[in-house]
Amino acid sequence: MPGTIAARLMAKGLELPTPVMPVGTYVTSVRTGNLAVFSGHGPLREGGKSKFQGRVGVHFSIEEASEIAIGATLNVMASAQALLGDLDEIECILTANGFVACDGEITNPVAVFEPALTLLSELFGSPPAATVMPAVSLPNNIPVLLEVIAKVRSGEASPD
Repeated sequence: MPGTIAARLMAKGLELPTPVMPVGTYVTSVRTGNLAVFSGHGPLREGGKSKFQGRVGVHFSIEEASEIAIGATLNVMASAQALLGDLDEIECILTANGFVACDGEITNPVAVFEPALTLLSELFGSPPAATVMPAVSLPNNIPVLLEVIAKVRSGEASPD
């Protein structure tokens, strides 16, 4: 039987992808005490590569980028599931920091991540503290990147 968070995802017609593997010398997540930190996660992947490459305002509209940001959020949740064993171990999302590769015409990059922030709020019951920054470019030419810090219920530390 799925947990509460998994049931909320299913009710929205969303499912978790396979957790991403790091593309460098880092881990995708780490837990210490009651904190879980998730490194920057990009869009959904296919065959080990991002399904989306390019910049918002050049290759993607804000609406398209918002959907891509939802995919990045699902990638973070997949890493959370892998790290914690159950998304219900997350008490709340403390911070969600989004980065948007865009041209100089995008003056409100928050609009790209607003649906993703709303999803996190709906899943975990309260909005996170958030920062969304424009970027000239992101790794591997991805359009969005999301990093998250969550408060977890039990205090047992576990490596990635």
